[in-house]
Formats: sequence, structure tokens, C-alpha cells
Amino acid sequence: MSVDDIDLADIPRIPEPTEPAKIEMVPLFVMGDDVYEMPKKPPAGLALEYLEKQVEDGPDAAAMWVMVEVLGEEVYTMLKDHPSLDFDQFNDIFERLEKNLLGGKGQKANRAQRGVRRRPASKKPRGS
Repeated sequence: MSVDDIDLADIPRIPEPTEPAKIEMVPLFVMGDDVYEMPKKPPAGLALEYLEKQVEDGPDAAAMWVMVEVLGEEVYTMLKDHPSLDFDQFNDIFERLEKNLLGGKGQKANRAQRGVRRRPASKKPRGS
């Protein structure tokens, strides 16, 4: 049977594989002569999952999860086990990661910056 004899109308079509897009990276921290990087534009799905985990599991569990996701298990463990990493250094690393992940807002963004539905001043809320 040749391809010309097959009705392809009901056959699933799978797109040709393409080269993965090159991910632009930005520095996150330096240790010795090594620069550790993170994606400049992480996928929005990662940010949404991070926010979901904050609600479901709490902010500390979400923070650990996102660091492992962005840095990888090996780099996360290296930081965790580093004998002289202090809280200020860790906090700076995490704030940079979180700010980048959330599009430059970080946890300091207030509700007005995140989007709030506002009614025009001329309309009264329902039930008034």
C-alpha cells in the first residue's frame, strides 16, 4: 500500500520537530569564578504554578519548589549546603529570582498593580 492509497483525512497530524528556541539567560549570582544564571523570560506557566503553590502549600514550600525548578536540584543543593551563605545573600538571590519570575513585580506588587476591576465613578455598586 502506498501513501497515495491512504485517506489521510482522519490521521492525526504531528508538526515537524523544530529546533528549540534559544533561551536568553541573565546572571543570578556568582560563586568564585562561576556565574549562575536563570532564564531572562521564564514561561508564564512557571509563575502561575509558583503562585498556585503559594496558596496550596504556603510561601516557604513554593519558594523552595521554584528555586529547584529554576536552578535545578544540583545548584539548589549546593546553595542549601553552602557553609558560609548567609541570610542576606540568600534573600538577595531569591528576591532576584522571584522578581524576574513575576515580571519585575516580585511580592512587593500591590493589588492595584496586579489588576483590579474598577467601576466608573458615575455608577453605584449593585445593592446600594
